[in-house]
Amino acid sequence: MTSTHSILKHEEFLSANFHAGTIIVEEAGQLLDFETIAATTYTKYLKRMILLGDDNQLPPIVKNKLFQNMVNLQQSLFVRLLKLGYPCVT
Repeated sequence: MTSTHSILKHEEFLSANFHAGTIIVEEAGQLLDFETIAATTYTKYLKRMILLGDDNQLPPIVKNKLFQNMVNLQQSLFVRLLKLGYPCVT
């Protein structure tokens, strides 16, 4: 499902007692930080999160210039982790 849909269905996941040890996030290079992290809030059993994406494609689209520049929202969590040297497979 899309990250937006997962955010909209958050309460349903919690009430269904959703269990997942691994969550895979596709197109992580285009997601805002909170969209990426939202998937981790559905289960206390999460052990790993796999981010799939291309840091050379489109970044997240943020129309508000203040948010873009002041808190660097034009850069995804995926790209932030890559720049920090987080382990990745290319």
